[in-house]
Amino acid sequence: MEGFEFYQPKKWLSPTGLCAFCRCPRYYFYMEGCNMRTEGKASPLVFGGGIHAGLPYAFQGDFKKAMEAFFASGWKDEYYDDKRNPMRAEAMFRSFYDAHKDGKSIYIPITAPKTRLVTPEHNSEYEVPFAVDIGLPVPLVGLVDCLGKHRDTGKTWIVECKTSSELGQLFLQCFGMNPQVLCYSLAMKILLGEEIEGVFVEGLLVAKVETNTIIIPVYVKDFLLEDTLRFIKYKYAELQRCEAEKDFPKNPTGCNAYAMFAKAWFSCPFQMLCETTPNWTDLKELYVFEERKERPF
Repeated sequence: MEGFEFYQPKKWLSPTGLCAFCRCPRYYFYMEGCNMRTEGKASPLVFGGGIHAGLPYAFQGDFKKAMEAFFASGWKDEYYDDKRNPMRAEAMFRSFYDAHKDGKSIYIPITAPKTRLVTPEHNSEYEVPFAVDIGLPVPLVGLVDCLGKHRDTGKTWIVECKTSSELGQLFLQCFGMNPQVLCYSLAMKILLGEEIEGVFVEGLLVAKVETNTIIIPVYVKDFLLEDTLRFIKYKYAELQRCEAEKDFPKNPTGCNAYAMFAKAWFSCPFQMLCETTPNWTDLKELYVFEERKERPF
């Protein structure tokens, strides 16, 4: 395969990497193995990262620290638009706090367990970085936003916060059979040594004027975790075969949303490399090769 010298096997597996490989082995090769990106960063991703950085402080009503974390996460004025800017960020933090204060929330956030992975980047009292052994040559890794106790039952739940411009049915139906929800539940069951009742997916509306927070409870059954573990091992065996054969096939059903879901929505950022030339390295200057990470955090 052309350009395999740019590929470097990862020392871990994440839900993001798993999804990339399932979408298309060649997409995984570009995105995860070669660490290729298009020029610039998308404003929604930068803004969402800033909101995630500030939420641990917004839990406590400390909006000053929440905004400091927002700016420290990499926000720049060039990302500014009507929906994504520091003023809207502070409004979202305040809305988030109002939804949780005085016992309004269905869950009570708890401090991260001592068994969590210790990292210099994630030192919030709530975040739970993890790297767990699931029987593969590499660990399953990820970052849980928060753990919480159900307000009424006292059982442990995972809390995952998502920023979205859509909190309607399109958003709600995304998390029942969701790789991140299932992988995180599997990892926390291993890490904590206890049953995880489910995941509270907390959606935070990104809008020009409105603010809103919605919590979706997703119950995770044991048989789903067993199915997920089998699937991860199956796909990782495929990944190992691709690496051994130095060949990552192109999956044309992953090139755009119409092929995958019969709806025109998005196209793969690397589609040009696959359809224009037999040797993708001819166009590699159109992309950025980011510095490879030696560890997930």
